[in-house]
Amino acid sequence: MAKAAHKAEWSWDLVRQINESADLLEGLREFLKGLCYRYSPKMAGIWLKEEEGWREADWQGERNPELEGVVQGLLPRFSAADSEGAKLAVSLDEEGLLSAFPLRQRRTRFLLGTCLVLLSDQNPAEQAEMNRWVEHFSWLLALHIEREQERKRYLRQQASLNLLLGGSNILNNVANEAKLFSEAGEMAMGILNVDKGLFIVEDALDHDKIWFRGFGRLKDVDLSLDRVRVAQQKGRYCDFEGESLEGECRECPYFDMVCRKGLGEMPEDMLFTKYPLFSNGAVIGELRLLHQRNELDGLDKDTLNTFVLQISVALETLRHRSTLERLATHDPLTGLLNRTGLEERLEAECSRAARAQEQLLFIVLDLDHFKQVNDTLGHPAGDQLLIKIGSALAHHVRVHDLVARLGGDEFVVVFARWEESQVSYDRVRAWLAEVEASLPKLGIDLGLSAGVARFPENTDFRSLYQKADEALYQAKQQGRHRICGLERV
Repeated sequence: MAKAAHKAEWSWDLVRQINESADLLEGLREFLKGLCYRYSPKMAGIWLKEEEGWREADWQGERNPELEGVVQGLLPRFSAADSEGAKLAVSLDEEGLLSAFPLRQRRTRFLLGTCLVLLSDQNPAEQAEMNRWVEHFSWLLALHIEREQERKRYLRQQASLNLLLGGSNILNNVANEAKLFSEAGEMAMGILNVDKGLFIVEDALDHDKIWFRGFGRLKDVDLSLDRVRVAQQKGRYCDFEGESLEGECRECPYFDMVCRKGLGEMPEDMLFTKYPLFSNGAVIGELRLLHQRNELDGLDKDTLNTFVLQISVALETLRHRSTLERLATHDPLTGLLNRTGLEERLEAECSRAARAQEQLLFIVLDLDHFKQVNDTLGHPAGDQLLIKIGSALAHHVRVHDLVARLGGDEFVVVFARWEESQVSYDRVRAWLAEVEASLPKLGIDLGLSAGVARFPENTDFRSLYQKADEALYQAKQQGRHRICGLERV
């Protein structure tokens, strides 16, 4: 037991050393030194898989021409076995067993490199232990390789963005995606000297939709199509596989339809060149340049790649910004407004109501016996119940009303544009009953208690909330499942 504890402590210390390494090669070298210290192999090395081929990162231990020849012969076999995802092993007669361990990106399983180890000891138990140890470290090594690739990619992005800084400033300051693709289309015609093209991109919120947005002679193309229906059509363009290629654009009826919308009768020799648009490392769309044969000859490929990169960065920035703005004002569990979002929206609604001499009804809701749900069914069940309550509240209000979750099982509903005759106890009680009827039957006496405050008697969020919260406390004290703060009419 003590020996196992020592090995675990030593392994964690090695993890720390790798994580604190100054660069990728130092981290890989620390790992190989640890591997050699623990298992004393004849040879251990790491190779990185790059576009131009395999590159040696570090080699520890025995080295001779015969062994180097075996290694160079094994690496192509490893590339061919990439799709199988298997570890390779080659017996070198009396030399021992040469094992190759894949280093893969965790999300895509893309092969980033390999670790080769020649263990002279033929003891099966020792070999199995080393295999497990290296495989456990493989994810950390792959993460370091991926980080280095991301760092290099970032540096390349910065260099490319400097080439087209003016365009970058424009794209990164647009208000929405429609404006982004409009500006990018205008830039494409000027920078790339083309007169027609398309952006094909996933919808930011609904990934089952694909947007076609044209520029130049295809400027009138701006429509959304169902992704499943598009994917059922023949044509490689539906795959979003991330390749840059040229070919005929008559493989997919939808693509042909989109092009004809802007071009009318399409020339028979029309070709396209497509380039992927990325967000968070994933292909979410394409830039399509439509052209005649040889029309793009002489085009500066670096400029084109930089331009496509600009669009990807601007699109990712825009979507991140939208996500952050939503997270700042919305509850992540239910998707309703949070306290910050409610205060912002309520301030605007109170100003509007004051000008129109209308009143608002501010209702604080609390779920009766919610603690029993968490205690008996568990917190995941409690979260699902909160989601259903939030959905029910949103479903049973009008489009201009506000619904928010302030935390825990406390919700707020603001009824806007209500006449005095509408704001009655019976009316609100009936509305609350509709919400309660939609709650799941969990064998617990679930119900909603409510406290009510009015605008303009209370003029802002603080006073409205304080008044309604006091009324909610009264409702709880009086036996729950009731409304306080609103006179019965």
